[in-house]
Amino acid sequence: MLEGILFESGSANIDPASNERLDRVVEYMTHMVNARIRIAGHTDNVGNPQRNQALSQSRAEAVRSYLVSHGIDGSRVEAVGYGDTQPVAPNDTEAGRAQNRRIEAIEL
Repeated sequence: MLEGILFESGSANIDPASNERLDRVVEYMTHMVNARIRIAGHTDNVGNPQRNQALSQSRAEAVRSYLVSHGIDGSRVEAVGYGDTQPVAPNDTEAGRAQNRRIEAIEL
């Protein structure tokens, strides 16, 4: 999980407070020239499932765009949105829902 990646509520606009964490991913990718990653976006189960799917895809693409705009070759980064289909915690509490709203980077 890429902890600390924050977005404006209900949008794919990355909160500037997340830049430091994303810059560490850029640094890693710069040094590991053969590494490829998948950026996976996830949401909680609140709201419309199709909207959550689209939001998770948009957020994953926003992270990918950040990495590419900082010099990482786009062919090394894929973005996938999973919506609410892969929870890591129960969605019946705010704490659980917060854990499910996440971005993950998986090395391929």
